[in-house]
Amino acid sequence: MLFRSGSAQHLARDLVDRAVRRECWPEESGIPLSKDAFEVARARGQASLVPAAERLGGQIRAVLTEYRAARSELAALPEGCDAALVEDLRRHLGELVFEGFIARTPDPWLEGFVRYLKALRRRLAKLPSMRGAVADAQYEYLAARKRLRAAQQKAREAGTEARLDAWRWHLEEYAVQLF
Repeated sequence: MLFRSGSAQHLARDLVDRAVRRECWPEESGIPLSKDAFEVARARGQASLVPAAERLGGQIRAVLTEYRAARSELAALPEGCDAALVEDLRRHLGELVFEGFIARTPDPWLEGFVRYLKALRRRLAKLPSMRGAVADAQYEYLAARKRLRAAQQKAREAGTEARLDAWRWHLEEYAVQLF
């Protein structure tokens, strides 16, 4: 099973909730607070909700396929790989796909998840035999992720964590280019 028990229900609920939010009350319109506003939101999404949910479901299926492949590849790494890099790859995978990731990942970043997971898998594939520029890229990316985590910790303590969201997602985009 992908997550703990109940995860299929969580995935389905998160997928439907996200599709409803996208189609019926996009960010600029907000959650409807009156019956009239609800009817407007319902009418807005009536024709597009099911196709949007189907597209999102296909996207999530592709994300979960990449996730399962990455987990398998991570488990199959040979002995002797750099422990810090292996631990970072485990952590990175868990930061991308976790129970609630569909609901908690902001637009437009969810659309890039397949690319982010493919980049993680390319990074993983290069780990056993990395040398030269490949090793430099691995350690450069590890250092960038450590800097982000340190900044996130400071921001969490200051209550300003949301300001770092863009940095986190741009770091994912950087991995796509780097690996």
